[in-house]
Amino acid sequence: MDVNPTVQLIEDLVDRALGRADRPTTVSPAVTTADLERHLAAIEMNARVDEMPQPVGRYSTLKRLILKLSSFVLVRQRTVNLASAGVASGLIRSMDEIKAEMAHESKRQAGALAGIEPRLRSAATQHRDMHEETVERVRGLEMQLAAHEALVAEMRARINDVEATLVLESSRRHAMERSLVSRLAAASRPNAGDPRIATESAGDLEAFGLHEMYERFESWFRPSDATLRQRFEEYVPLLAEATGQGAPVLDLGAGRGELLLRLRVAGVDCYGVDSNQSMVDRALASGLDVRREDLLEHLRSLRAESIGAICAIHVAEHLPPELLLDMLTEALRVLIPGGALVLETPNPTNLVIGAASFHNDPTHVHPITPDYLSFVCKDRGFAEVETRFLHPFPEYELELGSTGSVALDALLRDLQWALKGPQDFAVVARRPGGR
Repeated sequence: MDVNPTVQLIEDLVDRALGRADRPTTVSPAVTTADLERHLAAIEMNARVDEMPQPVGRYSTLKRLILKLSSFVLVRQRTVNLASAGVASGLIRSMDEIKAEMAHESKRQAGALAGIEPRLRSAATQHRDMHEETVERVRGLEMQLAAHEALVAEMRARINDVEATLVLESSRRHAMERSLVSRLAAASRPNAGDPRIATESAGDLEAFGLHEMYERFESWFRPSDATLRQRFEEYVPLLAEATGQGAPVLDLGAGRGELLLRLRVAGVDCYGVDSNQSMVDRALASGLDVRREDLLEHLRSLRAESIGAICAIHVAEHLPPELLLDMLTEALRVLIPGGALVLETPNPTNLVIGAASFHNDPTHVHPITPDYLSFVCKDRGFAEVETRFLHPFPEYELELGSTGSVALDALLRDLQWALKGPQDFAVVARRPGGR
């Protein structure tokens, strides 16, 4: 049987008030406080009726007797009904108060939120403005830092240029002093003006007819053309940098012109000088620009900062110490800022080279160690000085393996270097102030 939702609610509330509820109270969405109040009013009205109904019809006497006997129960039921109605009324009033408080709290929270939203928008706007301002300041600081770094780099480059200029001027002064001392000494010797004595003291190979012999000597001991081309290959990119700046590459002691030929194939503007006429003739026959001149005199004839790169392959070991220093001084003068200098010479740390094969060439003055050649380049004012060890014997590439002894393994590696290690080394340096 369907039960009126209002009646069901009242019964649930009464059972809950009396402690007899065995299930939670549920409020149907259709039930309102007005419906509850109307039903409770009806219950109270019925509960306050004190008159007993008067029986009529047949068995009226019996009916009256039954009513009198049940009057006690009916009175207690009215009391219970009134108490239940009172509890339900109290619950309804509490519900109304709660609803009112909830509505009030909802309005208060809505008002608070309405006040907070503008503040949040204002704070967000301020935060965005502060962020943009901070970003602008950071950008400004980055620009200032970049400008400062550029200024520092420029100042360092100027300092390098000034230091290089000071080194150049010092080297020029020393060269002039040595030249003056040499001339004074020559002028003080007897028969100093006799051209025959001057020719004999010069020790010129051509005066003894040895130029042709030296060409044969080089042909006997020199590597094959293919080997030379392979060896020169690693210098091509370094020397080719000069052509981008409109300055040629100068090959001192160009010989037959093997390096110049490789540079010409690569499109590098280059020329060379050599004092051996036979070598020069061979180079000219190959269409190369090689001039017969003394390398130091040629360097002195050049204007400052006119050469992009200078290479001297197996030349330094032919020069006395003072001429090597003069060559470095003049090379620093004629190179453009950042221009490269390449000096390749036999490696005396390979004992086979330093103690034996180096002395096959009678024009070699003395072996030059890697440490000394690196030092004099730095001392003359060059920068970025680098030593490269080249052309080891094939046996140097063999894997020795391990003997199980650290000391013995180290000794074997040292012996491998000393006997089969690099046959040559090159010092690569640059004039400061470029790049």
